[in-house]
Amino acid sequence: MGPSRLDTLRTCLLAKGYDKDTVDIMLKQHRDSSIRQYQSVWGKFLEFLLGKGISHSEVRICHVFSFLTVQVTQFKRQYRTIAVYRCALKAPLLFRFGLDLDSKESESYMRGLFNFRPPRRRADMPAWSLSDLLGYLSTSKFEPLEGLPLRDLTKKTLALIMLSTGRRVSEVAAISRVHKRRDGRIYLLWQEDFRAKAESAGFTPEDPSIGVLDRNNRSNALCPVRAWDAYRSQRPFMFPGGLGIVFGPSAKARCNFFLRN
Repeated sequence: MGPSRLDTLRTCLLAKGYDKDTVDIMLKQHRDSSIRQYQSVWGKFLEFLLGKGISHSEVRICHVFSFLTVQVTQFKRQYRTIAVYRCALKAPLLFRFGLDLDSKESESYMRGLFNFRPPRRRADMPAWSLSDLLGYLSTSKFEPLEGLPLRDLTKKTLALIMLSTGRRVSEVAAISRVHKRRDGRIYLLWQEDFRAKAESAGFTPEDPSIGVLDRNNRSNALCPVRAWDAYRSQRPFMFPGGLGIVFGPSAKARCNFFLRN
């Protein structure tokens, strides 16, 4: 089917005179999830060219928009999906074929697509009651914390941290057991190799933090600090530096499982 998207970019950048170490750094601009997604798009584009009998030396900008149109009309891709496809194709098309997807034609196409297939409304928020959840976490199933089965203690700790920090599931899943207490709050530190979704060269999100719900009531059933301390006391350290609430390659999925079951 042809070289991968990253291999294509690497070959083109090396041919431009960039040294290997510089190219390696340039190709780390995207996270693994984006690399996989962009590779899927690149593979589909190469398959399209092969199916149409278009050699790489004959590729023109019109072929790119024909590919995108096929995705819209035959595969019912939505506007936002096509915008991602365009981003995925932009660099390899420029470096490999000299085709600029920031052209006036591209702008016209995306504006037309916006009118042809307007972006869908965001899905409605799930129908659940915060009051019911807080009431459930205060029942005898989750109290007292002392002697509570680890599974139930994990559920309660996860839920209270999610509610009190407002962070994404992926961010909570990456919390380590290492933390700092400062100014009456507990700052939960992420695992060293974790990068938050919104993190960039110009923005570094603060560490998640939780505070005591009621300083005059140390047995408050909904206090995230109380649940965190109980969780850390019940779960022993297994590796140097400690582990988060859930861990491993499927930490995010396990967080979702605990919260839904």
